[in-house]
Amino acid sequence: MIAKATLAAIVAVLAAPVSASAGWERACGSVVENYRDQGGREEILASKIIGHEVRCNAARKVARAYASRSHYSRTNRRGERIVRNRSPRAVGRFRCSDERLGTDVRSILCRDGSASVSFGWYDSSGYH
Repeated sequence: MIAKATLAAIVAVLAAPVSASAGWERACGSVVENYRDQGGREEILASKIIGHEVRCNAARKVARAYASRSHYSRTNRRGERIVRNRSPRAVGRFRCSDERLGTDVRSILCRDGSASVSFGWYDSSGYH
């Protein structure tokens, strides 16, 4: 049988934070943003969303907002719809940076102080 003092010491060690800067992080799944391009339905996938000191609901909102702002469409003089990719610098209070891993693949990191949201970004369109 474990003594009460020993049990209290074990609980104290397990409950103590690893370090002041370590924080906590959660895996928050993926979100999909749909849009139309060249007459067809396309998707931007924000995958492997990780919230560091951010709740999952807020992390998914940041990822969805980034995805919805990362493409824009216009119609040219011939009436053709053209969609272009862009990299938003901010989503709400989060400042974002991206690392391009290919023409349609990025690694995104959005920060607000010690809070951050990271995710993979993929555009399904073949027209970029």
